[in-house]
Amino acid sequence: ETQSILDEIQESYRAVARRASRNDQQTLEQYLQSVRDVEQQIARFRTNTDEARQQRISQVEEFTAARHMGERIRAMLELIAIAFWTNTTRVATLMMAHTESRGIYDFIGINEEFHYLSHFVRNRKVIPHFDRINQWHTGEFNWFLNRLKSLPDGDRTLFENCIVMYGSGLKHGDYHSVADLPLVLSGGGGGQLKLGRYVRYNHAPNGSLLLKLMQLMGVDRDRFGNSNGPLPGITESGSFLHDVVDDGQWNVQSRKDGVLKVRGRLVVRVTTDDPNLYVMQQSDGSEISIRAKFGNINGNRMDLHVGSVLVLTGEFQEVDGQPVISSVTDYDVEERSKP
Repeated sequence: ETQSILDEIQESYRAVARRASRNDQQTLEQYLQSVRDVEQQIARFRTNTDEARQQRISQVEEFTAARHMGERIRAMLELIAIAFWTNTTRVATLMMAHTESRGIYDFIGINEEFHYLSHFVRNRKVIPHFDRINQWHTGEFNWFLNRLKSLPDGDRTLFENCIVMYGSGLKHGDYHSVADLPLVLSGGGGGQLKLGRYVRYNHAPNGSLLLKLMQLMGVDRDRFGNSNGPLPGITESGSFLHDVVDDGQWNVQSRKDGVLKVRGRLVVRVTTDDPNLYVMQQSDGSEISIRAKFGNINGNRMDLHVGSVLVLTGEFQEVDGQPVISSVTDYDVEERSKP
């Protein structure tokens, strides 16, 4: 029989309570009550004899010790799937790596630290290894989705009754960009999600996405974090108007004495051959490259304004008849396209 932790601390509690003020005594009692509530929930869980649940639990195989990080992550994904399937929990989070990860992925032939590989602008030869790790992470995400699809859940599969989000908290390892994050939503959400689409949002707060997911799970809230309302386009189809619209005036405004002033939409290009390139999109379909020194473009946090309309001034050079900005001296973000 499990003993309550409250039984073990009664003497200490009484000693503290005698010296505490009335307000502090109320706070202590509220805390102890929360502990009692958790213990009661655990007790109810242990005595849950629902036949269907017990049948599912009986089918769970024992886990073996992991030999490397890859096996540990796979075991955690399996544990989440089984926990959902047996109704042990309704919510789970797994961080496969974080922004300071020093993990070594030797089990897929990569012997450099993941964090080192993420700083690829000044060391382009590491990009294939960096890509390989990201591909492995995505492959594990795919494995997890297929595992959910293999588990029956009522008249659907567990996949159809879940919502799964996969992504990263950074877009670019060198610039530490926290805007314009690529995220994947999968699962059916009990038939609520509209899958098989690519939806691009301009300056949508991450909190709005999380708020929408919370509401889909039955949480009664109208705000969360930096949200400005639930994110549209998750459960309904339709067209979404862009916050940034080309008005036909994205062009060079002046060019004199080696200084260029240009208006356009700032975009970042990250490719294997050229991982350090920003461009200003022009109304005629052309692009003006920005090839400033490393460090968020002459000390400016340009990555925060990707997708916005800017009026940018900088020194430039002619390369193959096209202006290339080599140093940004000033820029202004137009108000209507600010995050």
